[in-house]
Amino acid sequence: MLVVEKVSGTRLPELVGTLDAPRVGTKLGEALAALQREDADIEKTYLLEDDLRSLHGHVTKLGEVWPDLRARAGAVFQVFQTVAECCGVAAEQRAPTLRALPLDHIFWQGDRIAVGQVKDIALSHPLIDVGDLLARLTLFGIESGNAAEAAELADHFLSAYAANAGTDLEPLAAFQAGALLRLVCRDAGQPPRHDIAEHLLQHAEVRLALA
Repeated sequence: MLVVEKVSGTRLPELVGTLDAPRVGTKLGEALAALQREDADIEKTYLLEDDLRSLHGHVTKLGEVWPDLRARAGAVFQVFQTVAECCGVAAEQRAPTLRALPLDHIFWQGDRIAVGQVKDIALSHPLIDVGDLLARLTLFGIESGNAAEAAELADHFLSAYAANAGTDLEPLAAFQAGALLRLVCRDAGQPPRHDIAEHLLQHAEVRLALA
C-alpha cells in the first residue's frame, strides 16, 4: 500500500544496501502499480507531447552552457522523442502519476511505502514515474558510491512493478533515458556537477544502446 501524507519513517536512501532493501524495492513496485490502477478523479493531464516540449527546452539550454554535452544529449533526446511519439500515436496510456519521485520523499514504515511532499498528481503516461524513480536510483548510486546496491533495489522494484501493473514495458528504456536526461539538464551550468552529468548521460546511452 502507498500512502501520500505528511509522514515519518525511514527514508529510502537509508535503506539502499540493507537487508530490508529487497522487500522495500518490492513493496515500492507494488505500491506504484496499485496507485496507477486507481480510478481516481484527476482533472490535470500531461500529454507526452508536453513532456517532450519541456525537455527539448532544457536540452537546448544544456547545450548552451555545456557545449561538450550537446551532441550526446541531443542524441538521447531524439531516441526518447521517437519512442514517446510512437506511444502517443498508439492510444497513449494514462494513469495517476506523481510526476517526480525524489528518494528523500519516499519512506518505509515497516510494512508499507509512504510518500510525502507530493507537488503534483496528474494523469500522464505511467512510465514517466517508473523512469523517474529508476533514474533517481541511478543518480543516488553514482553520488553515494553504492551503484550496485542501488541497482539491486531498482531490480526488485521493477520486477514487482512489472508483475502488478498493466503497463507495456517495451518503451521503458527510452523513458528511463529521458528521465536521466532530465536530471542532467537540472544541473546544467553547475561546474561541480559536470562529471555527474557525464555519468548520467552514459547510463542513458547504455539504456538506448547508443554507447
